[in-house]
Amino acid sequence: MSTDLQQLTDRALSLYARKPDVQQPAAGLSGPATAGGFDYIVVRNLSGTLAV
Repeated sequence: MSTDLQQLTDRALSLYARKPDVQQPAAGLSGPATAGGFDYIVVRNLSGTLAV
C-alpha cells in the first residue's frame, strides 16, 4: 500500500476510534477500496464493515 493510502487509512481508523461506544476496528482488515470509479477507505473488523 502506498504511503498516501496508508496515511488515509491510519487517519480513518483514528477518527473512527474516537466515536463513543463503537466496535474496535482492525488495521489489518481496513484499507482502500474502489467502487463505481470512486476510491474509499473502508474500516473493518472481524464482524465486517464498520464505516466507509
